[in-house]
Amino acid sequence: MTKSISLHISGMGCNACSQKIETALNALNGVEAAKVDLQQAEVEISYNSDLLTLEDLKFTIEKTGYQPSEKTPVVTMVVDIEGMSCEHCVKSVTSSINEVEGVREVSVSLSDGRAWISYEPTQSSPEDFNNAIRKAGFKVDDTESSGNQKKSLN
Repeated sequence: MTKSISLHISGMGCNACSQKIETALNALNGVEAAKVDLQQAEVEISYNSDLLTLEDLKFTIEKTGYQPSEKTPVVTMVVDIEGMSCEHCVKSVTSSINEVEGVREVSVSLSDGRAWISYEPTQSSPEDFNNAIRKAGFKVDDTESSGNQKKSLN
């Protein structure tokens, strides 16, 4: 699946800097295009998410000597989960949610029967998380999970 992301790059000062980053990213198997805007201190990357993760892209930029950071908003949602009865259930749900692209943080509470998920809405959606929980073998209360969202900027 092709995804695009824009990252802020700290430390660039000249065309050679931007060219170094572009060359490193474009050499990765799975990067379809990488274009650095020196004036805005940003890089726009189109990549195949089946071959690369966002962390792979960041690591490659860091190897060139620059510091990438995300500019995307982060959304936190709360999902009510039915059927968890032990810590193994919590670990199973947590693991399944962490497999979804764009997850920043997950906290699953056995006693509350809830998961708090912070994620990038450009990378995934509430339905992706609901499906991941179902895949782990648990029931999701869709009426509650789709409405409890709040946005913040990273």
